[in-house]
Amino acid sequence: MAEVPVVGRLAKRLAVDFGSSRVRIAYPGPRSGTPPGLIDLPAIVLVDRAHNRVVAVGKEAEEVAATTVPPSLSAVRPMQRGVIAEPDAAQAMLAAMWRLSKGPMRPSVIAGVAAGANTAERLLLIGVLLGAGAGRVRLLPRPLAAGYALGLPIAGSRPKMIIDIGAGLVDVAVCALNQVIYARSFPYAGDWFDEGVVRYIRRERGEQLPRELAQRVKCELGDLAVTENQQRTFSSIRLTHHTSYMNISADEVRTALLHSVERVSEELNAIWLDLDARTRDAIIADGATLVGGSAQMKGLADHLGQSLEYALHPAPETEIATATIAGLSQVAHSPARFATALETK
Repeated sequence: MAEVPVVGRLAKRLAVDFGSSRVRIAYPGPRSGTPPGLIDLPAIVLVDRAHNRVVAVGKEAEEVAATTVPPSLSAVRPMQRGVIAEPDAAQAMLAAMWRLSKGPMRPSVIAGVAAGANTAERLLLIGVLLGAGAGRVRLLPRPLAAGYALGLPIAGSRPKMIIDIGAGLVDVAVCALNQVIYARSFPYAGDWFDEGVVRYIRRERGEQLPRELAQRVKCELGDLAVTENQQRTFSSIRLTHHTSYMNISADEVRTALLHSVERVSEELNAIWLDLDARTRDAIIADGATLVGGSAQMKGLADHLGQSLEYALHPAPETEIATATIAGLSQVAHSPARFATALETK
């Protein structure tokens, strides 16, 4: 983990979870246990390339991008595959969200970071947060934050595995003694599932399905346990810019997703072979905890579990997608309690 010295007056602490599909900022309540304020926006920024300026962020940018816009405007996702790809756009989005939180400038920030992020990726995240106006930045691995929110016994010496399947990244961490003792990340997550639907439709139908529509199809029809053929109709925008319609069945979506999920199984099995015997024994006995927005896909835990040596336990439905920001908010409220998790080796 990394820490940056205090700059300016820090009158407010914020928790920040900058993901590939959503950006969440929580400002803790006045007392421990009180609900925090939460700003939750799509991680999208509308940029005017001709004048090198940001036009809109979040929901507004998403709505404008869905309409016909001038060629000079482009919608960008600042975070891709778990790494900041557009630092300027990321800074602009965070600065706008600081203002929405109605707090003072230069807040103290506890930010989530991929457990498997390298030093360069961590420094880039810190730089973006400081550039957006943060006064102090401390990083906490996302799986560790999720573990705190779910009340997992990660303060003890017994290893606990947490698998965070987000939009851009699958973040795997083994935690003990309030630390990440093993971490690895790979990019076969929600965006990879969307691309799998796009690839399937292109191969089987000869049609180019927009990624945004593929995501909608995945969310509405994606069920790895479904075997019957259920028909639904979706509006599809072709490359020729005229509107057409196609029927996509749940069985087709399941077939497309199975190919993508298979890659996740392969990566998780490779990680398993990299663990020591003591850690494996603990995980076999306790199973692994599954969190993240893309982990909400129906049947995903059961399907992955069929090819793994250990059981997968999804977090409660109401917490599975928001466990990370909830844990970060806990740490932001009482950072002294989690000092060992925030300190650098």
